[in-house]
Amino acid sequence: MKKYAFTELANPAELTYRNEIQLTEDRYREVADWIDIVTKDGYLEVLPYLRRRGIEPRGKGLELGAGMCWLSAQLSTLPQVERMHALDLSEKLLSEVAPPVIRGLGGNLDKIEFHVGDFHELSMFDSAAFDFVAVDAALHHTNHVVQVLSEAHRILVPSGILLAVNEPGIPRVTTPLTRASPEHFGAHERQFGVIENTFREEEWREMFEQVGFTVRFIARVHRRRSLRAKAKRYTPLRWLNGVLFWSKVVVARQPA
Repeated sequence: MKKYAFTELANPAELTYRNEIQLTEDRYREVADWIDIVTKDGYLEVLPYLRRRGIEPRGKGLELGAGMCWLSAQLSTLPQVERMHALDLSEKLLSEVAPPVIRGLGGNLDKIEFHVGDFHELSMFDSAAFDFVAVDAALHHTNHVVQVLSEAHRILVPSGILLAVNEPGIPRVTTPLTRASPEHFGAHERQFGVIENTFREEEWREMFEQVGFTVRFIARVHRRRSLRAKAKRYTPLRWLNGVLFWSKVVVARQPA
């Protein structure tokens, strides 16, 4: 495991939460709980869903804000993915949680290299070093999204892609059903100092395009177990994705 210095943009309160608080909460107490979330809430459907739409990561990849590394685990099983690098600010998550999660999900640990570091500063990686970058619900944990995207843009090869899944978005109309407005989103984590931003689709697009990406949003509703999630997935509400709720994968491409 390689370790790098953090920048002043890293949030020490989030590191404290990940290391000392989150792992004591009922939902995350055991490795089996993390695997249960991933398998029963439909996380593992994301890559097959994208593949059916012609989006298939290949080559050498980097996951930013990797945490328990479920996404790196799934990517490591793909024969066209040669190598995965997983970067997170929490050494505890990468050393204690990620390996058993990866094994439990059938991932290939031999293909994954762990890095403890700050995604605001990726100077440890050369320019054009990766064919793709993957992010699972991590971009909204910084007030400096453009800085992170700029670094991701630099390390991608021409025509490389960035996949951002599970990022929150504000629909055009907010309702009690969605609870996606800034005053509601991430209330639990915010009490511990974790940054919990949520943006409108046009704001997401502007940040990606500002650093040179072309952006595509693909509607995707997870198979989560709550009644609210089931209503979005299995009723006509699914056609209002972006209007009454926002659940999309961001596919950003580096120009050729």
